[in-house]
Amino acid sequence: MVFISIPNATTLSIDVNPNTTTISAFEQIVQQRTNVPQPLLRYSLRAQNPSRVFHDSLLLSDLSVCRFSTVIIHVPLLGGDEGALPPRFPEEPVIWITVARLEEADGHTAMVWNTIEMCVETLQRGGVVIDREYWINAARVCERGRYVVTCKAIIKNFIGIGVDEEDRKRTWLADAEMSKKRGFIETARAIYEHSLTVFLNKKSIWLKAALLEKSHGSRASLDAFLRKAVTNVPQAEILWLMGAKEKLLAGEVTAGRATRGLCCDS
Repeated sequence: MVFISIPNATTLSIDVNPNTTTISAFEQIVQQRTNVPQPLLRYSLRAQNPSRVFHDSLLLSDLSVCRFSTVIIHVPLLGGDEGALPPRFPEEPVIWITVARLEEADGHTAMVWNTIEMCVETLQRGGVVIDREYWINAARVCERGRYVVTCKAIIKNFIGIGVDEEDRKRTWLADAEMSKKRGFIETARAIYEHSLTVFLNKKSIWLKAALLEKSHGSRASLDAFLRKAVTNVPQAEILWLMGAKEKLLAGEVTAGRATRGLCCDS
């Protein structure tokens, strides 16, 4: 028997044997009992064992949990009315954004993406009307707070919602340009990155993204981007010439001439 203390002052008892129950199985049981998605739960077990590598076979007893131990759970921004369990599917965007930012702060990049993906699925399953502009602004706020991964995850998952297929390119380029004008470079970069996963062979998007990188990236990042660009749109002479010019400006005369020669050959 292990006791679970959750934010609304409720204590649950879970009949498990710490010597045979893995941390993964325990967390699944807690999720079922509290109706809170597993990524939203924070356990004192993990906080008290920061150096431990958590894996599926790790037992509760390995974390010093014994019979009649109490495990404290923190659910960010959840708790509901006193005496009530947290809602099964939280529909407030701020909840999901906060969880994603917490994951990013902890270095859990994969969980950031999982959290935002779960957010989209939950909102759509619950019939919630998704305000695309709200989420673009949320991405910008995350960028301002230096939560770049959360920013990118939001853009990837929400940028296409409510946009007709034939309007995507025009709309996304306008979104990126507006973000750039407002100083949200990572948001603009994320929009271009996602746009290029859909429109891989569109020279205009590659060019705009390259100009953004030229203005706000490093010489190395621009060089890497231009190499990728000319691989995907080898007929785009302007991208070849941009690459050659950057090589010449960097003092790499031979490389610059070689790049310009490749442009002529293409």
